[in-house]
Amino acid sequence: MKKAVGRPRVEIEDLSGRRFGLLEALYLSDRLNNGKIMYVCVCDCDREKKFDVVAADLLRGHNKSCGCQSSRHLPIDEQALLRLEGTALKLLKTEKPSRNNRTGYRGVSPRPHGKYRAILNFKGQIYRLGDYDTPEEASEVYKLAKEDFAGGLFEKYGLTK
Repeated sequence: MKKAVGRPRVEIEDLSGRRFGLLEALYLSDRLNNGKIMYVCVCDCDREKKFDVVAADLLRGHNKSCGCQSSRHLPIDEQALLRLEGTALKLLKTEKPSRNNRTGYRGVSPRPHGKYRAILNFKGQIYRLGDYDTPEEASEVYKLAKEDFAGGLFEKYGLTK
C-alpha cells in the first residue's frame, strides 16, 4: 500500500515492519530531513532506542544498523590492531604506501620545492622528520624513526615488525 506524504503527488512505499540489515522500520516519522521522508527505526542491538532514518537510505542499503556494526566486519586480530595506545599499529607495521601516495614510499610526501618530506604519525602527534633530496632518503629516515618510536609497542603487543 502506498501512502501520500507531504505534497499530494508524492507517494512512497510503506516500510513499516520491514527489516533492513539489523534495523526494523517501525512507522513513518513526523520529521523530514531536508525534505526527505524518514522512518522511526530500532536496531537489534538496543530495541529500546528509537531513531529516525531517511527512507531512501534504507531502501538503497546505506543504513543497516545504528552504527554498532562499524568494526564488526573486521577479523578480531585486525580490530585489535586498529588503535593501541593511540596509534594505528597496523598502518605502522606495513611498508605498503597508501593508494593516494605520490612517492611510492610510506611516510614520504613530495614538497613544492622539489624535496621530499618524511612524516610519522604516532600516538596522535605528527612528527615532521625533515625534508630530503630524494624519496629514498626520506623513506630511510621514516623507517628509522618508526623503529625508534614504535619498536617498543611492537614488542609489547607481540607483533613482528
